Amino acid sequence: MSPISRLTPSRWMEAISSTSARLVSNGPIRVAVIGCGAVAQTAHLPLLRRLNDFSIVGIADTDPAMLAACAPIAKRARQTADYRELLTPWMADAVVICLPTALHAEAAKAAFEGGLHVYLEKPIATEIADVPPLLDAWKASRRVGMIGHNYRFNSLYVKLKQMISTGRIGTPRDARMAFTTPVSGAGSWRDSRADGGGALLDLGTHEIDLAR
Repeated sequence: MSPISRLTPSRWMEAISSTSARLVSNGPIRVAVIGCGAVAQTAHLPLLRRLNDFSIVGIADTDPAMLAACAPIAKRARQTADYRELLTPWMADAVVICLPTALHAEAAKAAFEGGLHVYLEKPIATEIADVPPLLDAWKASRRVGMIGHNYRFNSLYVKLKQMISTGRIGTPRDARMAFTTPVSGAGSWRDSRADGGGALLDLGTHEIDLAR
């Protein structure tokens, strides 16, 4: 998925503007957010609300409590328990998918097939077999897709890459990385191999992506 991985958040917006079926000059890019958990509440929705280039038109979650938690952030957005109701160009131009990992591929595939641009939280899926159909849908859609490897845009890693590229620190032979995350006493879908992939997929994907 290399064409996806080369996009920065600002270039993602520019790419959407250039490929959207409607003229972006008619208004801000309409975005629906699928999955209203912690990352949507603390990152995606607050950021989208601050940017004048975007309008949050829909939010979806099967948990009414999660929808209620996001409602104050996206006051004018349509709320639904079925994200498929939002996957139409009449409703939105793009979608941000922050569901449990096991649901990523299915939702992203449906979004591409619905004619929407997609920002998909990492990793793509918990099972390799789910990836080829998603890639096929992306290629057929001629829409923009981006995977949420946000650490590659961190200024520290950008500088490190520049130093490696210019030969300032030589050729790396080994790398040691550590990522941590708060642990909930009640547990999380992230801990489950079936739902979230466990630590390797949930956190290790960042390290593998940066090493590449």
